[in-house]
Amino acid sequence: MHIDSPGNYTLDSYIFDDRNVVLGVERVLDYFNAGFNNITVSYSGSVLTHSNNITAVVCVYDQNLTLLSCSNYDVKSKSFDSPFSFYSISDYAEDADADGMLDRITFEMLINSFRPGNYTIEVELELVGNQTKIFSENTTYMGQGMNTVRVNLDSSKIEGLNGTISFTIAAIKVYEGEELIGLLYPDYVTQSYNTELFEKAYKLPDLTIKAKNAGSDTYQK
Repeated sequence: MHIDSPGNYTLDSYIFDDRNVVLGVERVLDYFNAGFNNITVSYSGSVLTHSNNITAVVCVYDQNLTLLSCSNYDVKSKSFDSPFSFYSISDYAEDADADGMLDRITFEMLINSFRPGNYTIEVELELVGNQTKIFSENTTYMGQGMNTVRVNLDSSKIEGLNGTISFTIAAIKVYEGEELIGLLYPDYVTQSYNTELFEKAYKLPDLTIKAKNAGSDTYQK
């Protein structure tokens, strides 16, 4: 990067996929010399593998955070290896406490992991026919090889929705700690669910109303 005047600068680098989803943000604060400066910004290669078109946007600010310039760069993403392969997705409702009401919707995924470890799987849902987004996640250990991973959507997250509903799984994200290392856009549509069959978060207690008889100490229900 060419700098006209030496000094302290801030460099922000963003990478986007072909759906304009931000895959990573990195900030560099450093002293830059006049002329050309070599600047290294690193991202996890695994998160870049899901898309053929990755764009990096690099913006430079002076010491007062006044924007000086922004530049776009194409990133060759397919040269990186992904630590995961997604094989299948299914969904079903469960009555966990056997009380006759459904407690959750479970999303079951078959994932081939090439690197064992603890990961957080986040499912991003969109209500079909609506722009409402709902998120659910599960942190679990995945061993090397095939893993069955379940992410539950608790009934409390769909309370307030009425009638028969279904969801589109807009994205599945895999995190290692705070770092996004895996991303899939399955565009998977769930089966339909009747919201009346799900457990409500709050129930009104059973009430008994008694009326006192006039002129006596007896009560009537």
